[in-house]
Amino acid sequence: MAVTCADVEHDPEWEDFQEVAAAFAIKSCWSTPFFSSTDQVLGSFAITHTYACVPTPFDHQLLQAASYLAGIATENHLFKTELIKEQRLESVGVLAGGIAHNFNNLLTAIMGDIELAALRVQPEGEVHKLLFSATTASVRAREIAQRLLTFDSGGVPVTAAESVRQIIRETADFTLAGSNVRCEMRLDDKVPFVEIDKRQITQVIQNVLVNAIHAMPAGGAIRIHGQAVNGREPRAAAGRLQPCVRVSISDNGIGIPQSDLRKIFGPFFSTKVDGHGLGLATSHSIMRRHGDWIDAESSLGNDTTFYTVYSRVGRAASFR
Repeated sequence: MAVTCADVEHDPEWEDFQEVAAAFAIKSCWSTPFFSSTDQVLGSFAITHTYACVPTPFDHQLLQAASYLAGIATENHLFKTELIKEQRLESVGVLAGGIAHNFNNLLTAIMGDIELAALRVQPEGEVHKLLFSATTASVRAREIAQRLLTFDSGGVPVTAAESVRQIIRETADFTLAGSNVRCEMRLDDKVPFVEIDKRQITQVIQNVLVNAIHAMPAGGAIRIHGQAVNGREPRAAAGRLQPCVRVSISDNGIGIPQSDLRKIFGPFFSTKVDGHGLGLATSHSIMRRHGDWIDAESSLGNDTTFYTVYSRVGRAASFR
């Protein structure tokens, strides 16, 4: 709603801001919020004067017109920012995809030679054990290559109706096993199935959980809350309003500085000394390919919460 203050010096609402008002010679202030095309509040546009005065009908029209233009300009800027991020991810996709394909070809040859060598040694001998270990390492390397393919066309989701609730439970049990972090889950008994690629969404959840574990080296708790949103989630599916399933994963770790929060989904950005910066970038890429959404809230020294929203809702089911 619009707010009009005709006399800042004597308005009790401005009592705590008198020093700021004096520094900028603000004697009157008229403001109104401006919105996106989907009616999200993007900010507030204000007109100030160096003297006390009441806005005229023309001033009100001017303020409305200016706030409307501010909404268009701000949304356009946000769109361009997101577009640049997507273009960077696409560039990384071309590079990562090429590396992954070549790497897979090399691994195929290496694993073939290892298998041939294994046939020529004693099954119970030391050399056979070393060859088996090399095969295991090669399989893990291939899994890493598959993660890189998520950025490329090879990472296009193959979707089916899946239970996010079940995926979360299985992934949390596997990822947190052996760690000093406990998990507190609050998942609705009934939640709709969603159209997703189970393997890729498992990777998203796992990446977020691994980050949470690293944020709590001394141990702690991860809180997971999943529910079907009654009504609509305005930021899901590129801002469209529609029913969805919303999952939040929170930790009580060291937090993320505000200056880094917008960078965490960018490729090769990491706040960890030994981090490679692909985990959250991969997660962002997966969610974007699904037409869904991932975001985070945090500040240094406070809890960090990651949100994932799944918009392609299917039939409901019970998981008691």
